[in-house]
This record gives sequence, structure tokens and C-alpha cells, in this order.
Amino acid sequence: MYKKVVACLLCVMLAAAFMMPPMAYAEETEEVLTLKMVKERAVKYNPEVKKQEVSIELSRIAERDARVSFDIARANYQETLGRVAAFEQAMRASKLAYEMAQYSYDDSKLGIEKFKKELEYNAERMYLNLLELDNVVQSVEETLKLQRDLIRTETLKLELGLTIKYQYEQQRQAAMDVEKQLQLLYNSQKALKWQLNRMIGRDLNAPVKLAPVTFQPVEYGNQQEVLEKAREELLAISQFNRTIEDKHDYAEIYKTTASDKVEKLKFEIDQTKLLKADVEYSIQLAVNNAFDNLEICKKDLVDTRAKFNMVDSNYRNQEKLYELGLISALELKAGKTALKSSKNAYEKAVHNYYLAARKLQLAQEGILAE
Repeated sequence: MYKKVVACLLCVMLAAAFMMPPMAYAEETEEVLTLKMVKERAVKYNPEVKKQEVSIELSRIAERDARVSFDIARANYQETLGRVAAFEQAMRASKLAYEMAQYSYDDSKLGIEKFKKELEYNAERMYLNLLELDNVVQSVEETLKLQRDLIRTETLKLELGLTIKYQYEQQRQAAMDVEKQLQLLYNSQKALKWQLNRMIGRDLNAPVKLAPVTFQPVEYGNQQEVLEKAREELLAISQFNRTIEDKHDYAEIYKTTASDKVEKLKFEIDQTKLLKADVEYSIQLAVNNAFDNLEICKKDLVDTRAKFNMVDSNYRNQEKLYELGLISALELKAGKTALKSSKNAYEKAVHNYYLAARKLQLAQEGILAE
């Protein structure tokens, strides 16, 4: 009877074990971030976006308060049937203040949309930088392995009297230098992951694993078209134009009652025009530099591709020579490390060209990305 009870209990336990969900035994999977996910999360969770959203609400409240002040001033003016000049002046001033509050609210809404687009670009740049850094880390790790293999070889040669201690020490020092370089890369990698997590609103120490990327064609106009669109779309230019117009309106209000204010407003208008001219110059300079940079990136892309093809062909030959016993395993490893470095350089060139094209695309929308 006792044996039957034990057997029944064992059956129940085994059945329960098999009925448990598979995730109870599986390790927690690490989330792989794609470029699209990072851009979406940056726009949604970035702390700066949250700050600007609060600023928009404050602008909305300011617009509401300015509207109330204007309504009161207009009511006072209407009650006096327009016979009191002070009430008329107060109404016109409050109307301008209300319009400025409206502009500020509209600008803040437009500004956050432009900021989000620039944030997407910065997220792309950081993502690609981290991918490149990961590639460099892997390449240096392979170099360190190769260096340690060389140390083992030099150790054996030293024991057999086939080399001198100086050459052995040289290899050891070279390995130590690579280890230091690798540690610096690990530190940079950690810092960049912290920045990425901060950008997308994650915990700083959350694990970061990135998926490879593919790119869609980036559309932009010729140099003159990009420059014209940048001038049209840049928020600062429209703000300067509006400021000049508002100051002209204020000068009209005060021309019969406060000549000193009118004089000051005229100088302020001249000053604003000079500031506008500076911004227009900076737009032209930024667009010219962006096109120059695109040409540099294009040439670098062609060069690195040609070098990669050459190194790849050389490594294929080394594989054949190794199969024939004509070169050592260390020489083949060195060729593989060189191939990896060349591939990394080519991928970096692809990333740089893409980002250069994205800068021009943003410029057309009045966004001068850093």
C-alpha cells in the first residue's frame, strides 16, 4: 500500500513538472533592439521630449491668459465707445501680446516636431556608432588572441634557443598594449550604451544588443534646392520676420504718444535684421559643408570598398596556401584579422555616407543637425 502511494505521488509530481510552462525553465531572453525601435522609443521616451511637452502646455496656458487680457482690454475700449485713447492703446498692445502668445504656442508645437526628427537622426548616429564600436572591439579581441598565440610561439622558440629574450619581451609588450587598448574600448562601449539607454528612456544599466541594419534610399534635392528649402523651413527665420513685423506694429502704436519708444524700436528692428542675416549666412555655410562632406563620404565609400575587395581576395588566396601547407595557421589568422578590419572600415564608410545624406534631408525641413 505504501509503495502504491509513493508511486502515485511520483506520477503526480512528474505530471506537474511536464505541465509547467516552458518559460519556467528557459533563461530570460535578451531584447534585441532594431534601429526602428530605437528611433521610436527615443521620440516617445526621451527626457528632452518630455521637457518640451511641458513647455508646450505652459505656452498654451500663456496663450489662454493673453486671450483673457485682450478680451478685458477690448471690453474696456468698447464700453467707452473708443473715446479714451489710453484704452485704445491698451487694447492694441494686448492684442499684439495675444498674437505673440499664439505664435509662441504654435512655434513650440512646430519646434517639438522638428526636435523629434533631429532626435531620430541622433538616435541613428548613436546606434551606428555603437555598431561600429562593437565591430572594433571584436577586431581588437581577435588581435589580442593572435598576439597571445605569437607569445606562445616566442616562448617555445626561446626555450629551444631559437630566439632571444628581447624579441619575446617585444611580443609581451605588444600584447599588453593591445590589452590596454581593449580596456579603453570596453569603457567607451559602456559609456555609449549608457547614453543610448538614456536617450530611449531605459535604465542606464539595461543590456544593449543591437540588430544589423539595412538602409532605404535617402531623397534630397540639389544644392540650390536644399538651400532654398532650408531658408523657407527654418523656424528661426520665420521668428525673425515675425519679430520685425511686431516691432513695426508697436512703433505704429507709440508714434503719437512715445517717440522715445519708437526710436528704440527702430534700432531693435535693425538689430533683428542683422541677426537674421547672420542666420541666413550660417544656413548657407551649413548646406555647403553638408554637400562637401557628402562628396568626401562618397569617395571614402568607393575607396574602402575597393580595399575590402582586395583584402578579401588576398585572404582567399591565403586559405588556399594554408590548405597546401605553404603558410602557417598564424599567418592565416593574421589575414583573417586584416579582413575583419577592412570590412569594419567599409561598413563605417557606408554608415557615414548614409548619415551625410540624412543631414541634407533634414536641412530641407529646416533642421540643421550637428
